[in-house]
Amino acid sequence: MKLALIGATGFVGSRVLNEALERGHQVTAIVRNIERLPAHPNMIPRQADVQDFESISSAVAGHDCVICAYNPGHDLAANPSFTGISLRARSRSLRLSSVPGPDWSTSGAQAACTSVLI
Repeated sequence: MKLALIGATGFVGSRVLNEALERGHQVTAIVRNIERLPAHPNMIPRQADVQDFESISSAVAGHDCVICAYNPGHDLAANPSFTGISLRARSRSLRLSSVPGPDWSTSGAQAACTSVLI
């Protein structure tokens, strides 16, 4: 499966990245700093700004599933709304974060992407 992983170098994202790669998925790792990513033949590093809707929309386009492991910390005002990104990219979406946010995904999308990693 072709996955887009936002926040692939963070605490949660790095673990999701390793698990997805071990299971043979093709992963586009979307991060601020691509130098922090390990080299892997099934991984495509992609630099994008999570606060820039166009940047993220472009990075996730064409993927089967979008997984967001981005965590803005305790500043909920800094938490961008990803409404429409997965729909615009025609992808399913799953959010992996300890910080809840509004308007994340459409009905059923979380279950569809969770099954990829279980």
